[in-house]
Amino acid sequence: MTQRAFFFDLDGTLAVDNRSASDTDIEAIRAVRRQGDLVFLCTGRAPCQVYEAIRSIGFDGEVTGGGTHISLGDKILYRNKIRSDTVRKTISAFLENGGTCILEGEQNLYSVNPRPDGWEAPFPAITHPDDFTPGKGKYSGQVLLKFFAFADSCNGFSHLFLPEFNIIDHGESAFECVPKPSSKAEGMRIILKTVGIDRRNSVAFGDSPNDLEMLKFAGTDIAMGNAPGIVKSAADAVTASVSENGISAALRKYIKTHNLAGGTEQSK
Repeated sequence: MTQRAFFFDLDGTLAVDNRSASDTDIEAIRAVRRQGDLVFLCTGRAPCQVYEAIRSIGFDGEVTGGGTHISLGDKILYRNKIRSDTVRKTISAFLENGGTCILEGEQNLYSVNPRPDGWEAPFPAITHPDDFTPGKGKYSGQVLLKFFAFADSCNGFSHLFLPEFNIIDHGESAFECVPKPSSKAEGMRIILKTVGIDRRNSVAFGDSPNDLEMLKFAGTDIAMGNAPGIVKSAADAVTASVSENGISAALRKYIKTHNLAGGTEQSK
């Protein structure tokens, strides 16, 4: 029996609003694992943002921070932290120009500047370009993995920092900045190579534009019913929404045959 690897996005796929996944979806994922397949979390959230209700599902490993931080069991396989000089340059650009961003690290999230509409992030405020500089800053030694920029506040100067990042456009409101060469797809590749599973035997579930590379990379990709049209049109299949137990619905359909990819495998 061919072993497969299943990759699950978190927000909008497993759960919403920091809640638990449904009991139905949790049991379906655990059933996949009991039959000998491997299951992985694959999320844009930094490791510090993955909460216990999700980790307790029982994953074999995690791709977090949009592919910047990868673990298998208790072992860290890969960490792509933002270089110190890039951190300093990026913070300087926001402090000098007034834009807003959320820096995402291993230990915490941090904010640079409140938004013009008065919204302030509930995270420690960054007030100096050297706040993360080794041996100097108040957060010296803490690892930053990616950041989330509010486009409406920084489009005028985004060229100062974007070249060093893979950019995921979330529309007019914001974009996700992941240091090159990291992505969810690259995280999957590292996991699959480590566990010895062929890409064709991988399955990915997602709902967001930041899942598109992951879905394209997988042997079989399944979009959630609550995904936007751009994600649904790129997927091999569309299941029910997260609120309708879309994961378990898809797994029930395919798990019995143990040939999830079917005729779409060869097109990947």
